[in-house]
Amino acid sequence: MSQVEAGTGGEGKPMYSALNGIVLECGLTTDAPFYGPTQNLFAGKHMELPCSTTWYEPKYGLPATIDKFTQEHRDYIEDSQFRKTAKMFKVVALLKE
Repeated sequence: MSQVEAGTGGEGKPMYSALNGIVLECGLTTDAPFYGPTQNLFAGKHMELPCSTTWYEPKYGLPATIDKFTQEHRDYIEDSQFRKTAKMFKVVALLKE
């Protein structure tokens, strides 16, 4: 996860995020309209946290930390909600659990 956290998208670094054990690299260029907001929400972080508040699902609540997410909630975000932005990211690695 330390390499994901270092992937902030600043200073010529790639922008990495983690989602449900998958490491994703953002494919947006720095001059793209949504680069700044995407960087603020996801760069170097687990995507589950901002996604759970942006696309709130009452069934799962709002976990405060990544370890409070159930596997079902993580799967929900990956399978249904993340598809909204999937074209901006590509899978580059898997996290070791």
